[in-house]
Amino acid sequence: MNTKFTRGTIAALLLFATTTIPKLWAQDEGWAKVEVSLGYTYANIDQNVGFGSGKRLSSNGINLGGTIGINKWLAAELNTANVTHSESLTSFNASLPSVTGTTSQDNNTYTFGPRFVLDRGKVRPYAHALIGVDHQDLSFSVSTLGVSVSQHITDNALAALVGGGVELAVSKHVALMAEGDYLLTRHGSPAILSTVLGVPGTTATQNNFRSSVGIVFRFGSGFEKKAYEPGDHSAAISERNHSM
Repeated sequence: MNTKFTRGTIAALLLFATTTIPKLWAQDEGWAKVEVSLGYTYANIDQNVGFGSGKRLSSNGINLGGTIGINKWLAAELNTANVTHSESLTSFNASLPSVTGTTSQDNNTYTFGPRFVLDRGKVRPYAHALIGVDHQDLSFSVSTLGVSVSQHITDNALAALVGGGVELAVSKHVALMAEGDYLLTRHGSPAILSTVLGVPGTTATQNNFRSSVGIVFRFGSGFEKKAYEPGDHSAAISERNHSM
């Protein structure tokens, strides 16, 4: 996991929580002012970086997000995710020294855009279309006869995230979340690799897919009472009428 990414994201969320959430907590306009989410993410990463490779990697990591409500059906959303994949291989040959190789790929995605909310009480579907940057770290090393060679490559590229999910309210300020997204990135062949191979640098489109599950904390108005207490419809209706 990228420590720099994690610390920076947590610091930003804490700053947001301490400066903004207290002002919104007391307000009640019948829709959520602020949501903060934390969860697990699985990503299927496309390895096409300009050389036509069709290989895909399974990556795992964390997903952090936040939304600020604009009205009942529209919110501004910020989403950050970090997923990693690593592999190691040892080659044995009776007539040659053994060779050990390791490689890892780390993707940090930062996106921002609108979220469209469909209010259905306890179950709340939503869709979003976000745009931003994907930061990719590639590391590999090879060792044999006590000698090691390693290389680290980074690249920043356009990222566009389209998809949606659903929230299931379990209390006034807590919900469970499940989400699925298509993630487009535009990484190219690393400059150092193009130089070594003697070929021009290229850029390609990667078609990635992500799924996430996690927990959502809602501040401001919270989830309406009817969303998590289905047996008390009259109280819920009275509460809503009082807030109008």
